[in-house]
Amino acid sequence: MRILGEADNAKGTGRVVEVLRREGIYRSHLSGWQIKRAAGGYGPDKIPAGFKDEKAKKSKQVQKLQRENASLKKKLHHAQTIIGIQKKVASLMGFPLEKRTEFRNSLISVVKASGDCLNIRQACGDLSVCRATFYRHGK
Repeated sequence: MRILGEADNAKGTGRVVEVLRREGIYRSHLSGWQIKRAAGGYGPDKIPAGFKDEKAKKSKQVQKLQRENASLKKKLHHAQTIIGIQKKVASLMGFPLEKRTEFRNSLISVVKASGDCLNIRQACGDLSVCRATFYRHGK
């Protein structure tokens, strides 16, 4: 209805084309809407076909953000699980977390041991070991 009103106001001035360009619609759309409005198809309680109200746009944004939030929660849970595994490995091997060099070396040995069944990149990522460090210590 807003676009139809603007087009009606711009009719005599020749600025209808500016309204169409700004809104990104074709002249045929405007003509169709004008015919439908004249037939009583549009009113304050009716929304023109092809237009989505702000609620629908916000609803889609909210759904997108909820999906992103769920994905990030899943990644956080995965990271927390890996950190828990790292702590358990450190305690089982007798390395307190304060001794970072020894702990890192033990993690590198775990990555080496899992190299046959796991992808090195994935194993290093899961155990938070830099691949460059892994390859440097492998020599």
